[in-house]
Amino acid sequence: MNKNSLAKTENYIFDLDGTLISTAGFILTALKMALDEMGISLEPSKMHKRIIGPPLAVMIKNLSDDFDDATVDEIVKRYRSIQMTLPAESYPNFEGVLPLLELLKSQNKKLFIATNRSSISTFHVLKQNKLHDFFDDIYTNDKHGEKKLSKSEMIQEIIEKHDLEKETTIMIGDTEADQKGAKTAGCTFIGVSWGYAADEHKFKQGSDLYITHINQILP
Repeated sequence: MNKNSLAKTENYIFDLDGTLISTAGFILTALKMALDEMGISLEPSKMHKRIIGPPLAVMIKNLSDDFDDATVDEIVKRYRSIQMTLPAESYPNFEGVLPLLELLKSQNKKLFIATNRSSISTFHVLKQNKLHDFFDDIYTNDKHGEKKLSKSEMIQEIIEKHDLEKETTIMIGDTEADQKGAKTAGCTFIGVSWGYAADEHKFKQGSDLYITHINQILP
């Protein structure tokens, strides 16, 4: 992907955690607190940022083969309750995010969110970080209630609902799921270096463009 391609971009679909907002410490803190409440101990080596990326229930299930569905559901419930009590300072915007969104909005670009977070948590975080009003639409994995959306389904729905041209649409994310979702939907994918990709080398190779600062999405 070159500068000429970036110059044609009109629509930007952003992931949230690990792309716009630094949430690794926030997520791991809330998860540890939820596990402690239930008297569950895990090896400290399992609690690292590389577990982040999948939907919350999947992320928790991956931590232990001993977690049955009822246990996972209870951890999710406690996690979400704790998450809403942590201060905004726990999940700051990455450097350059706010000025970039202001610039793109001033250029009449269309901006979207596609995140595996729940709706309640997503809107809480966006409002706390003063990002909410920049986006034309916000997709969460529970946007349609019980039917959980994959990242590719979110991106495809955004494109179809807003009648976007795939050739002028890019997805910016930090995980393999973001990358796969963009490719399945047929739009360009920009991978960021500061997120939660499990295999950084493979993730970099699979991205149409790999960036080390958010401003590099500009032409």
